[in-house]
Amino acid sequence: MMAALIAGDRNPALLAQVARASMRAKISALVEAFTDHHAFLLRKMLAWVDQIYADIAHVDAKIEELVAPFAGAVERLDEIPASDAPPPSRKSALMTLSENAQGRSLEVPTWLISTVRL
Repeated sequence: MMAALIAGDRNPALLAQVARASMRAKISALVEAFTDHHAFLLRKMLAWVDQIYADIAHVDAKIEELVAPFAGAVERLDEIPASDAPPPSRKSALMTLSENAQGRSLEVPTWLISTVRL
């Protein structure tokens, strides 16, 4: 619906087709109030959101590049369940590794054993 508004579509019937349930009842009020200025601002906000998602993807790629030498440790961490946490995930494994591995060897990770309370 936001893309339609930005594109200049102000047809209530068209907007109602792409609106979510709670917005359908408010289409006529939105059409009356939504101006080109709002479209400009919304376009800028959505571009900002798109840029944030692109930045996150770049950071994720850099993290994967940096942890590649520790793939085995990440896989082992990914398998360890914590009693007070949701099921293990790659993200939590990467966080544990990044928070605890700085300047430490992963050959015999005794520091890691105490970190995950094995």
